[in-house]
Amino acid sequence: MVMLAGYFDASGGVDQHATVVSGYVSTVERWVGFDMDWRLLLAKEHVPYFHMKEFAHSVGVFKDWKGNETRRARFLSQLAEIIRAHAMLSVSTIVLHKAFRDADRLHDLSGYAGTPYSFCARGCAEKIREWTEKSGYGASPIDYIFEDGDEGKGELLRIFGRDGLPLPIFKPKLPRPGHELGVFTPLQAADFVAWEHQKATKQMEQGELKHLRKSLQALRPIEKRWGIFTPVDLLKFCRDNSIPLRAAGTSKRMAKRTKSR
Repeated sequence: MVMLAGYFDASGGVDQHATVVSGYVSTVERWVGFDMDWRLLLAKEHVPYFHMKEFAHSVGVFKDWKGNETRRARFLSQLAEIIRAHAMLSVSTIVLHKAFRDADRLHDLSGYAGTPYSFCARGCAEKIREWTEKSGYGASPIDYIFEDGDEGKGELLRIFGRDGLPLPIFKPKLPRPGHELGVFTPLQAADFVAWEHQKATKQMEQGELKHLRKSLQALRPIEKRWGIFTPVDLLKFCRDNSIPLRAAGTSKRMAKRTKSR
């Protein structure tokens, strides 16, 4: 029986407009090949890991790359080529923070779905379930592996356990002293697409999204299930899952607290 593994990373915080959880699914065997190709490219470029935040701002291990746009573009293109060669499915779920808060004032969304992080992670799992059923992998066991540094692990475990999903596994995406080989490189690929989607979402919210960045376009050929929850989508989600309405007094208190933040 084919064994599958999905690797996921999140982007989002108090300074962001949205929470994004993105990742890739492939067979365990294909992930072995991915890991080899990814590490070889990193070694060729003399960097110990890939971290999109550092790369985008030319800091950390990429501080000497500042201004070298030819090298930077070539490197991202090669990373995308490796992802395309080994990943079978790309998934991404995005929720706008304001939309989540507004829906949570009307319905007990946080009680049902947890945080925006666990909500988006569960959304990715649903996309994967739909894909496995349609692609013939419905009986294949799958591991859900998330970056260990993301906040909200407790709610994620609760939601997955409640819904009968395999419990998430948490692994590092960046080296730790003395454990450099313990890094799970597919999480760095997930970081790549999560960062790109966060960037695109921010540009969209600010009315500045005229076209997708070339680095994100390079990831589009992979079979994908990407989606963003609008306010209308969230209210429909609450109705479809019979999430109870909050009492009028509770809704008003929550709205007052949200407005004062």
